[in-house]
Amino acid sequence: MEHHTVSSTSLPLPGNLSPSSRNRSTNWAIVFGLISIITSLGTGIGMRAKALNTWVAKINAS
Repeated sequence: MEHHTVSSTSLPLPGNLSPSSRNRSTNWAIVFGLISIITSLGTGIGMRAKALNTWVAKINAS
C-alpha cells in the first residue's frame, strides 16, 4: 500500500505537465544527437578504411 501512495504522489500535476514534456523533448534531442554523431563517426571510419584499403591495393598492384 505504501508503494502505491508514493507512486500516486509522484504523478505529474497539470502544473508540472509543461516541464516534464520539455524534459522529454530535450532527452529526445540528446538521443537523436548522439545517434547522428555515432552514425557520422561510423561512416567516416568506414570511408577512411575503404580509402586505406584501395590505397594499399594500389601500392600492392604497383
